[in-house]
Amino acid sequence: MVIGKIAPVGPPHVPHGTSIVKIFVGPGKKELAMHKDLLCAASKYFNAAFNHGFAEGEDGVLNLPDEEPGRFQLFYDWLYTGRVVEGPSMYMTEDTQLYSDEFWLEIYDMADRLMVPSLGEVALLRLRALFSDEIPLVPSRKFIAAVFERESESLTLLEKFLVHHVYFWAYRSHGVTDWSEVAASNDRFGRLIGQTFLSRLSNPTDCDVHPCEIWKHHVVVETCDELQAKAGNKKPVQGKLLKRAF
Repeated sequence: MVIGKIAPVGPPHVPHGTSIVKIFVGPGKKELAMHKDLLCAASKYFNAAFNHGFAEGEDGVLNLPDEEPGRFQLFYDWLYTGRVVEGPSMYMTEDTQLYSDEFWLEIYDMADRLMVPSLGEVALLRLRALFSDEIPLVPSRKFIAAVFERESESLTLLEKFLVHHVYFWAYRSHGVTDWSEVAASNDRFGRLIGQTFLSRLSNPTDCDVHPCEIWKHHVVVETCDELQAKAGNKKPVQGKLLKRAF
């Protein structure tokens, strides 16, 4: 049984029906039996596969060899319970360990491939929760590369959020080197960080507001508390702590 908080964006509330389909996930073909009506209500991809002429889906069976079983299991659990666990380590094996930011970006990408927009929103909200005004968490370099090298319009808000998160904490942290290293890890990210610093030289008090404030006005499914200016400095939390901490 999955134990976790109710997800900020839930699955569709529809009758499950009685028709069952089988999904085989990954190269090892992990089998999952799922209610067709529920699955198709959540995903245009599965709706097309099982209701609109996909040859493979005609017999109620669909293979997803390129999807990672642990990531798909999270989708399954969310779809049936409306909950998401606090830490994703239960969905990882020794061979599939990721930092938490990388993990949630993979969930976002899977949701995009399978056309499950609600799960994609969950992933973006979990990323927002990782990078907050409470803990000076340094993003992992692979995560930054994955976000900023694709230049995706759908991730524009996330890009701005990450740039301002780094700006917010670099301005007030003892360990500035940690922030400069992550900024230098990707050319485009580094340029945006530099532009942000230069644009705010005339008004350094802008750094008193964490980008959670920005998301409050763009993401209606979850509201952040009003931010207060933080007193004192904090030491950055190394990105490697993400691996099993969440």
